[in-house]
Amino acid sequence: MRVFVAGASGAVGRRLVDLLVEAGHTVWGTTRRPRAARMLSAKGAAPVVVDVYDADALCAAVTQAAPDAVIHQLTDLAAMDFAANGRLRTAGTPNLVAAAAAVAALDWPAGTFNVVDDEPAQGTTWVPAYCRALGAPAPPLDADAPATGRPISNRAARELGWRPSIASWRSGFARQ
Repeated sequence: MRVFVAGASGAVGRRLVDLLVEAGHTVWGTTRRPRAARMLSAKGAAPVVVDVYDADALCAAVTQAAPDAVIHQLTDLAAMDFAANGRLRTAGTPNLVAAAAAVAALDWPAGTFNVVDDEPAQGTTWVPAYCRALGAPAPPLDADAPATGRPISNRAARELGWRPSIASWRSGFARQ
C-alpha cells in the first residue's frame, strides 16, 4: 500500500513510519525540517519537506505521491505552544483533507470520517498509554481539561462497510 504520513517526524509519526515500512508499505512522510527529512529517508520513507499551511504545495506533494491512504499525525507541540497546535488543527488540517480528496485517497464520499475504536476515552487516560506503547515520552497534559472524551463515532465509516480490526484502543496499544 502507498501511504502518505503527514507529520511523520513527530513523536508518533516516527514510530508509525517504522511500523509501516516494516510491514512492507511504500511510505511518504512530511516534515518542515530538512534534518528530519534525512531521518525519514534513513527509516526507508520518502521525505517530503512541506508547509501544511501552503495548500498548493501540500496538494502537489500528495498528488505526486498518489497514496492509497493519507494519515494525519500533524502536531506543533515541540515548544508546547498549544495555540500553534490549535492553529495547525484549524488551518493546516483542512489543507491536508483537501489534498487527500484531490487524489481520492479514499473511495468514499467527500467529507470527514472518524476512524476510531469503539471505546472513547479522555486524553488524560489514552495519551500516556499510547506514548508508552510507542516508547515515546508522554507530553504534559492539561489537568484542567474537561473530564469528557471526544464526541466521536464510527457511524459514518460503518455505514460504508468499515469495521475496526481492533475493537479497543486498550487492546490495540497492548499489541504494540
